[in-house]
Amino acid sequence: MSQYTAQKPKKCQIRHFRSGDRDQLIRLHDTVFGHNWGHDWFEWKFENNPYVDHVPVIVATRDDQIVGCRAFFALEMRVGATTRIGLQPCDTMVHPDHRRQGLFSRMNELALEYYADRRPDFFFNFPNEHSKRGNLKHGWKVVGTVPMYYRLHDPVALAEKRVESDRSKELVHAYSDLQRAASAIADEFTSPPSLSERWSLDTDLEGVRIERYETPPCSLLASIERESAGIHANRSPEFYRWRLANPEHDYVTYMAKRDGDALAAVVVSCVDDCVRLIELVPREFSARENEIDRLVRTVISEYSNRSYFTAFGIGVPNPVRNRFFPDTRVPLSLFVKSTARTLLARDIGDATVVEDSSPAEWGLTRLDLDTT
Repeated sequence: MSQYTAQKPKKCQIRHFRSGDRDQLIRLHDTVFGHNWGHDWFEWKFENNPYVDHVPVIVATRDDQIVGCRAFFALEMRVGATTRIGLQPCDTMVHPDHRRQGLFSRMNELALEYYADRRPDFFFNFPNEHSKRGNLKHGWKVVGTVPMYYRLHDPVALAEKRVESDRSKELVHAYSDLQRAASAIADEFTSPPSLSERWSLDTDLEGVRIERYETPPCSLLASIERESAGIHANRSPEFYRWRLANPEHDYVTYMAKRDGDALAAVVVSCVDDCVRLIELVPREFSARENEIDRLVRTVISEYSNRSYFTAFGIGVPNPVRNRFFPDTRVPLSLFVKSTARTLLARDIGDATVVEDSSPAEWGLTRLDLDTT
């Protein structure tokens, strides 16, 4: 029993996951988040995770009923020339009837105590504002902000879904209908000549063939990735096989090849009317920038009937930067509530691994996030 639990007995008990907890956790997830992820999702995310030998979940119970959860998404992370295990806190939830009772802190403290002398080397995550305060209280440090990049095909769809700021509402109400408001947004996205010129560049590459895969070619993806700078999940075949087996999403891979050799790839996943660019390899983008440019153009063309595209990450390649807008800057920041995420990190034990890092030292894509 943890020291924390012994010193502060409460009606709600804090303990580790047990084999019979899964059904209750799934029901709690549905209550808190409004979506029942199902048994396949739980098995994939926590029970079949290849990087830990246990289910990394802490629960709070009252009268044998689970009322809170602090879970962790384990990844093998590449930090410089070494690999380390990182834990990404995720799916943190407390039943509405049991909030403001300190359960988040108690679950957090048991996790910190448990992992203090075990393999994981650090925590990193992108918490919402409520969890962010709790994380900072328990030693997490702010690393920086990671933007979301957007490319709009149909501004109406994004306006309907994401108009949030006061400035946005003023603009929308100033027009008689949403279509006219969307036209104003579209006007804001007029590219300067230099950007338009880049878009029209002929990036056809001699002998390069673009292939589409409905089933992720995991070994080929791993073969493209080279040892690269930036803290990120280690792109091994095992990583891709497990990570792209998420039962909640379908993934399509576009790969540039020459003479049968894989040169670069983009992995996409569609959610409603949005196309997410969740992975671009190689991560040393400059080595294959022309190939990545061709792949991005292919994806945009093939999904031209979708309303918008998104890409996520600190170091996105120029082919994305030249065609997408970050939600942290004008013009997009005027119209939509930013989905940029604040990256927090905390070392486990005495070694300093990530707490003193800067955003430039990370190389995350959406595939490094637990929610994709």
